[in-house]
Amino acid sequence: MSALEPTLSQGSSGWAVWSEARPRRAIEEKPRSVRGSAGPRRGLDPAEAAPAASPEVVSDRSGGEPPPPPPRPSAWRSAFRLVREGLIILVVAVIISTLIRTFGVEQFRVPTGSMEQTLYGVHTDASGKTLSGDRIFVAKLAHYERGDIIVFEDKLGWLADSGETTSWFKRPLELIGLLPDSSKRYLVKRLIGLPGDHVTCCSASGQLSVNGVELDEPYLYTMPDGSKVNASDYPFDIVVPAGHVFVLGDHRNGSSDSRFHLCAGATQTPELGFPSVDDIEGPVVAIAWPWSRMTTFHTPEVFADVPDPTGDPPETAEISQYPSC
Repeated sequence: MSALEPTLSQGSSGWAVWSEARPRRAIEEKPRSVRGSAGPRRGLDPAEAAPAASPEVVSDRSGGEPPPPPPRPSAWRSAFRLVREGLIILVVAVIISTLIRTFGVEQFRVPTGSMEQTLYGVHTDASGKTLSGDRIFVAKLAHYERGDIIVFEDKLGWLADSGETTSWFKRPLELIGLLPDSSKRYLVKRLIGLPGDHVTCCSASGQLSVNGVELDEPYLYTMPDGSKVNASDYPFDIVVPAGHVFVLGDHRNGSSDSRFHLCAGATQTPELGFPSVDDIEGPVVAIAWPWSRMTTFHTPEVFADVPDPTGDPPETAEISQYPSC
């Protein structure tokens, strides 16, 4: 039989089905496309497998031109938006800085050389160059103990008026906490006596004593010959009043501290020698600047054996021996 001759076959219902003979390859079922296939399957006409073309978008403007772009904002509007965003960033920075300075860490500058060589104020190096004081970090809410370095506001008038004014450029940096606040005056000293502590100097070995325990102070200023300065050049015997502290500088023979302010010349001034606990900002935890002196601070171990006072602190200072009156 010829490949193209018609044939007669018996259908499933008994009726004759007339079909036209075709080549075997021509009657093979076309493979159905599978959704998600990467291209036409084998045996599928590439023209039929090609995806339908997207309908052409015809502009409703004459000549088939695309619509014009939206108008750009004016220069004034762009400048206003930039200024507004800058102000928002500044306000947020001030709020965050205020929260950090109030409840976290604040930066201060060491004003004098009374804490040398632990901390440096404005000083001159070996080459004769004048260097600014160390920048220090103070933990505002941290607990302070005997032996800690503390920062307190100078409400007793220990510092002389320097006459310095803050420039317009530095004031915004102070507000956001990048520079220490120059509107207030602060001092840095080592906390020796808490309320009720009995502090005396000097023992038979020339050492400071707190509540009967002698202190071998490793942080005292070291002289050029390698020896340390005396714990105090003049003796004293005091009991710290309630709500106040007794502080000394590490550079004992160059520090106007609690000892110095107990006397104004020949006049006894005990009310000026004890800073209030309410004026304490917190303990110094680190040097922030300069980088070459960056370090952290902890309570010296020499104070670990000092006991608490046995009785309640007196309302006013008890001074058995004034330092220099």
